[in-house]
Amino acid sequence: MELEIIAFLASTLGVGGCLPQIIKILKTKETAALSYSKYLMGVLAGMLWVAYGLMAPVYSIVFWNSISTVMAVTVVALKFYNEFGASMQREALIGGRVE
Repeated sequence: MELEIIAFLASTLGVGGCLPQIIKILKTKETAALSYSKYLMGVLAGMLWVAYGLMAPVYSIVFWNSISTVMAVTVVALKFYNEFGASMQREALIGGRVE
């Protein structure tokens, strides 16, 4: 039972480590200093762990790494939107303006 508690706490902290980054991005809209490669590697690693957990089967691995993968995808999506999406929307508005 103690091992399960330790594993639960470790998994919660490990997966939750991405949450402060997501909150900061949502508040500041700043993502220039974030590395695409770090978070894309996190997405790939999470997907591989989910595959492993399904084949093993160890469903706690599937659960925690599914959450981790979603969080890493969220960071990548926010970074992409903040760097490209907002500028594309601005260009569409400017280009679509009738003068």
